[in-house]
Amino acid sequence: MLRENKTCHRILRIPVKADLPVGQNLQEQYGVLTEFELGDKIELFSQKIRKEANLWNYIMSKTGPLTSVTGVSNIAFLSQGFPESQNDLPDYQLYFLEGAQ
Repeated sequence: MLRENKTCHRILRIPVKADLPVGQNLQEQYGVLTEFELGDKIELFSQKIRKEANLWNYIMSKTGPLTSVTGVSNIAFLSQGFPESQNDLPDYQLYFLEGAQ
């Protein structure tokens, strides 16, 4: 439905206020979840939030592990590096989420 134009809307008697190119550059975004086990020395976000020093750093200077979006510890933007690429936009965006089951 996003790729329809004003004619399709008028057939369905949907009033058209502006005929804009909505959805003409629609691109899919794929997601893959990969789980792995961390070593004993790595703290989970649920453990970091309970430490008084981390809370104090965040309250006083807005620094430390609690300044990240909840559970997102790192973000990476990657490009395939093909020479024929016409833009400098990344091909992949990786989110490293912290969690436990």
